[in-house]
Amino acid sequence: MIDSHCHLDLEQFKEDRLAVLERAKNAGVNTIINPGAGLADLEAPIKIANEFSGVYAAVGVHPQEILEIDNDFWIRFEKAVSSQKVVAIGEVGLEISDNLPPIEKQQEILKKFVDVASEKNKPLIFHIRDAHKEFQEFIKNYQGKIKGVMHCFTGAVADVEFYLSCGLYISIAGMITFPNSGALLEVVKNIPLNRLLVETDAPFLAPQSWRGQRNEPPYVVGTARKIAEIKGVSLGEIEKAAEENAQKLFRI
Repeated sequence: MIDSHCHLDLEQFKEDRLAVLERAKNAGVNTIINPGAGLADLEAPIKIANEFSGVYAAVGVHPQEILEIDNDFWIRFEKAVSSQKVVAIGEVGLEISDNLPPIEKQQEILKKFVDVASEKNKPLIFHIRDAHKEFQEFIKNYQGKIKGVMHCFTGAVADVEFYLSCGLYISIAGMITFPNSGALLEVVKNIPLNRLLVETDAPFLAPQSWRGQRNEPPYVVGTARKIAEIKGVSLGEIEKAAEENAQKLFRI
């Protein structure tokens, strides 16, 4: 099983990162994609990936930090993307919130990330929250030119159909196990197995069985189990599909 999105470099894992990875391996989770989100710690996911086998990195900046990006950052970024264990650019994207930069500025920076991904032939890990309309208008210019995944997806069925038409994958996190997951259940039914990824987004969003605790890579199995229940297939089928899809997308 592959946890396609886990922030192992964050402070929450500083004291027991090795133990967390051992628990993951015992649960059958042998591969983890560690995406970057912080500008200051751009290289942190790479250091973790280089230290531990089965861990790969992605590099990017969450929309909330893009106003701090300067020319020096792009120099660091170009170098980071070329690192051997960097398999994607992300997480990057758009989010509409009173506390975040204007959407126009976010789109400007996202374009730069997407252009680098196209140049370097890397897939993208997209963070999109409350901005599907804006992102879909943006991504129309790149249809057929990029590969990527909609991380921690919370959109609607119509959004799934659009992203599938763009060749993107859809990744489901532990929220699908929450009692109030509602419309997300219908979304999962409409994701074909060959375009599905499963993630924890750890240390955030622990599945219902561990709600309120720090999320960890082993818990991705609980999310996969819920997806299997919704789709009426075996857990093994979901694990196999998600693993094969992640391997294909990230070329690992």
